[in-house]
Amino acid sequence: MMLVAAAVGSLLGYHLTILSGRYASKLIARVDQALMNRAVIVFLVVMVPVSTGLWGIVILILALIIGYIPLNNGTGKTVLCGCLIIPSLLM
Repeated sequence: MMLVAAAVGSLLGYHLTILSGRYASKLIARVDQALMNRAVIVFLVVMVPVSTGLWGIVILILALIIGYIPLNNGTGKTVLCGCLIIPSLLM
C-alpha cells in the first residue's frame, strides 16, 4: 500500500511540476526584467545593512567590485562564484 501511494504521489508530483513550470515560464516572460533587477538590487542594498551591519556592507562592496571584473575583462562569470561564495560562507 505504501509503495502504491509513493508511486501515485510521484506521478502526480511529476505532472504537477511540468504544468506549474509551463505556467511559471509564461508568467515570468511577462515580467519586466529591468524593473525586477532594480527591485532586487534595492532590496539587497536595504537588507544588507539591516541584517549584517558594517561587515555586510564591506562584503557587499567587495562582491560588487569582484562582480564587475568579468564585464571589464570579457571573461566568464562562473569562475567568480567561488570568489563570492567562499567569503560569504566564512562570514
